[in-house]
Amino acid sequence: MSLVYLDINNRLLQAAVRYKSSGLSHTWHRGSGVFVPSAPLPRALWASPLRAFHFHPQQSAPTRRKNTRPPPNKTILMTILELSIILHGLSRAVNKWSRGQKMYLCSMSTKATTYQTVVKQIQSLLQEETDSIANLANIAAVLHTTFGFWWTGFYIVKNNELVLGPFQGPVACTRIGFGRGVCGSAWKEKQTIIVPDVHQFTGHIACSAASNSEIVVPVMVDGMVAMVLDIDSTKYNSFDEIDKQYLEEIATLIAQKIPALA
Repeated sequence: MSLVYLDINNRLLQAAVRYKSSGLSHTWHRGSGVFVPSAPLPRALWASPLRAFHFHPQQSAPTRRKNTRPPPNKTILMTILELSIILHGLSRAVNKWSRGQKMYLCSMSTKATTYQTVVKQIQSLLQEETDSIANLANIAAVLHTTFGFWWTGFYIVKNNELVLGPFQGPVACTRIGFGRGVCGSAWKEKQTIIVPDVHQFTGHIACSAASNSEIVVPVMVDGMVAMVLDIDSTKYNSFDEIDKQYLEEIATLIAQKIPALA
């Protein structure tokens, strides 16, 4: 009988393994690290299967050595897959941004088209009626219902203060002093004022807590402010240059039809 001593990584094997081949058996004795064949065996018979296993002292049975490193072709495929996922995500982001831009431009175009229709409607209303209060009431109603503003109305200059005129919306302040709030500032500066966030406007008069943005357009008669058109929205940053352009055009129509209301 021959003894073969094996040492794996300078540590004695702690497992007992039985291996049967060609009716012969050989045993690893627990704790000894000694391989005892039951009969003399050719080296090739027992050495070949042993080389195929990686033994660990804490394991009760041998396990095959696992190659954790992926083959080169698999690594390349994984890299290509990751890149394709990244490119797909970027493509979706660009398409979403592009659709957003198109929607924004479409929205701006729709607003301008709507204003053009409203201007024609107001021109028709002013031609058919001579009463100033009736005309202002209808103009406020057209703008309010068409665009869904929170508050739409007029403040008329009387005795050096702005007095509430025809309007659409919730109850409002009845009198505003010169230079006070957005309306008084537009009167003082004789120009349109757009406020994206009324809560950031110094001296803002909170007639309604629901109002978040505002535009005020003065109606000029003979170089003086006769009244102001005031529009409020519950949305922030609701007004832009398109609103300014067409509301000033409407203010000009009012000035031509209504020389003075004071």
